[in-house]
Amino acid sequence: MNKLTSKKKILIVDDNAKNIKLIGDYLKLKTNYETIIAQNGEEAISRALKFIPNLILMDINMPVMDGVKACKKIKESETCKDIPIIFLTAETSISDKLKALGSGGSDFLTKPFFEEELILRINLHLEIQDSKESIKRNLSDTKSILDNMKQGVFAIAKDGIITPPVSEYCAEIFGESIIGKSIFETLFKDLDKDVEGFSQIKLAIGASIGSDHIQYLCVEESLPSKIIMTNHKDQKCHLRLSFSPIVIENKIVEKILFVVEDVTALDELERKTKENEENSLMRLKMLQEIVANSKSEFKTFIDESNNNLELCKISMESEDLKSFFRGIHTIKGLSNLYGLSNISKDVHLLENKVVDLKSLKDNKKMPEILLEIVDSLKLAISRYHDLYKEIFEFKQTKDSEDEEIIEIPKERFLFVKE
Repeated sequence: MNKLTSKKKILIVDDNAKNIKLIGDYLKLKTNYETIIAQNGEEAISRALKFIPNLILMDINMPVMDGVKACKKIKESETCKDIPIIFLTAETSISDKLKALGSGGSDFLTKPFFEEELILRINLHLEIQDSKESIKRNLSDTKSILDNMKQGVFAIAKDGIITPPVSEYCAEIFGESIIGKSIFETLFKDLDKDVEGFSQIKLAIGASIGSDHIQYLCVEESLPSKIIMTNHKDQKCHLRLSFSPIVIENKIVEKILFVVEDVTALDELERKTKENEENSLMRLKMLQEIVANSKSEFKTFIDESNNNLELCKISMESEDLKSFFRGIHTIKGLSNLYGLSNISKDVHLLENKVVDLKSLKDNKKMPEILLEIVDSLKLAISRYHDLYKEIFEFKQTKDSEDEEIIEIPKERFLFVKE
């Protein structure tokens, strides 16, 4: 079972029993979604609060309470406010659409609609919602790390010598007692001593300790807020630093208090969260590029690309760079024609590799490099092809060649930015 069709709950709201049955039967046939039904706005609110569906399909014109009012009420609930709501209605005026979307709806589908378009809209909004939930979980994990984060605390005196107070956690960070040692041999040991920043740190510490508080304030910004240090286990640690002057009488700075936080896990989580978010956005962009083409158009792209990949393979055997380049350049032209931007970008970089091969001195490496280029091309195309099969539940068999293809007009697709 793929990600797009993992089991989820869909609430269908319509006062027409035939419409509910039609949509319910199609979802049961084409997906693994569990369906819940309601026949007016009040029932929709009650069932949404009880079952917490993953998505709601909402008719607008209904007795007792219409879909727009029901949507507003559902969005007032803390547990249901993030549920995507797709309005289904025969109304076509701009004002009706704005009214529906203004109530908190995520999308708008005009009756009559293509069943596959309905599935596509549902899948897209569920995937967006999954992405949001993933980000929320990552933020929760971040909070947990912050709540349990330990800190290394110590003070430094003149010339950067570490003196009490020194927290026990410093031993965890540095692997040894650091009292009496220089901060430049411990915390700052991995900094490049030849760069200007290192000299500024030494100057800031030397100029501020033993001087008045104003002098410290003037040089405080020269101290780094974050560094990467190799610990006693030969691991790279991301350390966040904060500073505070210990001031005695006459506002003289006697020492500087350092607070050191090991944020390696936090930085890694932030990196993964950002990477996941970028991947989700890229995936959604690819989805939109795919559905901007009809099934037959996309199939033509795949067939033509495979033909040119074969041309590249034949050219590899004879090391015919001109024909090889023509093959991948044609694939780039096809990807531009069908609006598949990631393939176009990848091919552009691969073209540069082919051009560089002309000046390659060791011709023995050429077959290996050409094979790498072909494999990279296959991978770029397969990412789109796999996603295409996910969307349309397409199974490429011998019998499918003669299967009738139902096309959805490009103008029927409406993507709403939330």
